[in-house]
Amino acid sequence: MTFSRSKLKRRDTLEQQEEEEEEDEEERRRREEEEEKAREPQVEIRLSSTTAQPEGEVLYDFSTGYFHLVHHGDPLIHLFSAPSRIMPREEFELIYLQKTEEEEEEDEEEFKAKKKKKKKKSAAKSQEEAEEQEEQEEEEEQYDIAKDIEDLYGNVIDRVTQTFRAPKKELSQQTDQPPSTTFGATAGLATLCDAYDRDYELKQEAERRKKEKEAEEAAKEEGKENEKKEAKEEKKKAMKKDSKAQLLGQTTKTPLDPVVLLTPPSPPGKGGLAHLARASKIVERTVQQNVYAEVIYDYKYWEDQSDDYRQLEGSLLPLWKFTAPAVRRLLVSEVCWSPAHPDLLAAAYTAGDTGEPPEPGYLCLFSLKNPSVPERCLLCSCGVTCVQFHPSKDSVVVAGREDGNVFVYDARHAPEQPRVVVSRASGGKHLLGVAWVTTGPGQPLSFYSVGRDGRVTHWTVHLSELEASDVLRSGDTEASEHAPPSDDRAKLQGTVTCLALKAGDANLLLMGLDSGAVVEMTLRASTNALFHYSAHSAPVRLLSWNSHHEDVFASGSADWMLKVWARSYRHPIITLDLGAPVSGLTWSHLGGSLLVGVTQDGKVHVHDLYLRKCRALCLQNVMQRRRSCLSCVAFSPFHPLSPNLRRPPKEAKGADETQRREIEMARLGRLISTAPPQ
Repeated sequence: MTFSRSKLKRRDTLEQQEEEEEEDEEERRRREEEEEKAREPQVEIRLSSTTAQPEGEVLYDFSTGYFHLVHHGDPLIHLFSAPSRIMPREEFELIYLQKTEEEEEEDEEEFKAKKKKKKKKSAAKSQEEAEEQEEQEEEEEQYDIAKDIEDLYGNVIDRVTQTFRAPKKELSQQTDQPPSTTFGATAGLATLCDAYDRDYELKQEAERRKKEKEAEEAAKEEGKENEKKEAKEEKKKAMKKDSKAQLLGQTTKTPLDPVVLLTPPSPPGKGGLAHLARASKIVERTVQQNVYAEVIYDYKYWEDQSDDYRQLEGSLLPLWKFTAPAVRRLLVSEVCWSPAHPDLLAAAYTAGDTGEPPEPGYLCLFSLKNPSVPERCLLCSCGVTCVQFHPSKDSVVVAGREDGNVFVYDARHAPEQPRVVVSRASGGKHLLGVAWVTTGPGQPLSFYSVGRDGRVTHWTVHLSELEASDVLRSGDTEASEHAPPSDDRAKLQGTVTCLALKAGDANLLLMGLDSGAVVEMTLRASTNALFHYSAHSAPVRLLSWNSHHEDVFASGSADWMLKVWARSYRHPIITLDLGAPVSGLTWSHLGGSLLVGVTQDGKVHVHDLYLRKCRALCLQNVMQRRRSCLSCVAFSPFHPLSPNLRRPPKEAKGADETQRREIEMARLGRLISTAPPQ
C-alpha cells in the first residue's frame, strides 16, 4: 500500500509540474504575440493563378442518351503563400537587441527549472524511485520526440507549380456534295449480250495495244543494237582501208557520184545576200499566188453547178502545169504525192528509149504554192525511171535510174549541200519500179526494186551506203537469199515488169510479168509461196492495191484491159476495156470503189465500180497533141475530185473515219460477192 500511495503522489506532483510549465509557456507566448502585434503589422504574401476553361463543353451520357453540360469548379489555383514582416530600418537594431535579451532570460528560466527538477529528483533515492524516474525520463524523451515531429511538420512549406494548359481548338470542314445523275434504262437479253461484247472488245483492244507497245519497245532496243553494230563494222572497214592505203603508199579516193544539184551560179561579190533567201522565197510564193488567184479559188471552192443535172457524169478541171526549163524535152516517168504534206509532189524525168548515148535525167519536187519553179531539182547522169516517197519519213525519197542504180535523197538539207546515198552495184538494166517497206521504230529503212532484167532486189539503207540482196531473178525462184532452195517451187514463166507491195505486210508482193501473168509472192523465212493469175495477153505494166480492202487489187496492161482482182480468185471480178494501152492506174484514197486509169492516147477514165461497172463516170481527153501521151497518174491523199466524182454514200454522212472505212469495205465486199463463180 505504501508503494501505491507514494506512486500516486509522484504522479500528482508530476502532473502539477507539467500544468505549471504549460501555463508558463502559454503566458510567455501570449505575451510575445501581443508585443509583436503592437510592434509590427503582419502581411501575408499569396501567389495564385487561373486556368483557361472551355465554354460549352458537353459529354454524352450513354445511359440517358443525351448530352450534358460540363460544370467546372473555381479556376483559381493558390500556388504560394508566405507571411512577411514590415519594419523600418532604424528599428531593426533595437528589435534585434530586444530579441537577444529575451532569449537570455528564457535560457536562465530554463536553467533554473532544470535545477529544481534535479533537486526534486535527488530527494528520491530509493530503488523504486530510481526505476520510476527512468520510466518517466523515457516517457519525457518520447514526448519530446513527438513534439519535435509536430514542430517539424508545422515548419514545412509547400510550393505548387502548374504547367501551361494548351487551349482547345475546333476545326470543321464541309465537302462539296458529289454530283449525281438520274438515268433509266431497260435491261434485256440483247442489251446484256451487247454490253458483254463491247466489254470483250475493249479488253481485246487493250491487250492489243499492250502487245504493240511491248513490240515497239523491243524493236527500239533491237534497232539501237543493230545501229551500234553497223557503226562498229563501218569503223572497222574504214580502218582497214586506211591501213591498206598506208601500206601501199597510196590514198584511197572514192569516185564521185554523178548526181549534181542544179543551183544558179552566185554572182561575184554577192555572197553576203544568203540571209535574204527565205525572204525572197516568200515574196516569190506571194507573187505566184496572186498570178494564179483564180485557179486557187477554183481549186479550193469551185463547184460545178451542172453536176446537179448529170447524175452519173462528172468532169475534170485543169489547174496548174508544173514544168522547168531543163525538163521541157523529157518524159515524166512517174509522179508521187507526199503522204504528209498536202502541197508537195515529186516527179521523175527521163529521155526514154532513144537508142542514143544516155541523156541526163532529173528528179524534181514541186509545191502547189509555187508551180512555176520546182522546190528541189536533182540532176542525174542518166534518166530517172521511178520515184516514191517514204510513208512515214516525209522528207525521204527513193528513185531508180536507167543504169540500174537506186539512190535515196533527203529533201530537208539545203540545196547547196544535198544528202544523197547512191548504190554502187550496177546491174546495167534500168529499173521499172520501187516500193518502200514499212519498218518499225529503230529499224533501218528498206525498199524493193525491180529491173528490166527481171531481178527483184531488197535494199537496206545505212548511213553512207545501200546494201542489196536479190530476192528473185527471172526464171529462177531459188536465187532468193531470204529462203533456202526448194525443188517444189514453180519457176516464173517470164520477166518481172512491175511490182506492188501490200501496205502493212512487208512479206506480200505482187509482181507483173511480160507474159501477162500476175504472181503473188509471200516472203517467209523458210519458203516462197507463189500464186499465179492468168491476167492479160500482153505485158503487165501496172499493179495497185486497194487502199480500203486488203484483198482487192487492180492490174493494167498493154492489151487495153484494166482488171480488178480479189485474192485467191483465178478470174477477175471486173474487167474494163479502155480502148488503148493502159499507161497509168491508181485507186482513190477517199473512196474504196473509185478507180482511175490513163491510156497512151491521152484520155483519163474515172470509174466508180459500185455505182456503174461498165461505163466510166468521166472520160476526158487531157492531151490534145498527138506527139504527147499520158504516162502516169496519182491521186492526192488529201484533196478530192469534183462532186460527181466523189459523191459519198448516204449512210456515210456524219460518220467518222472508222465508220466510213467499214462502209467502203462493205461496198467492195458486195462487188466481190456479185462476181461470177470461180
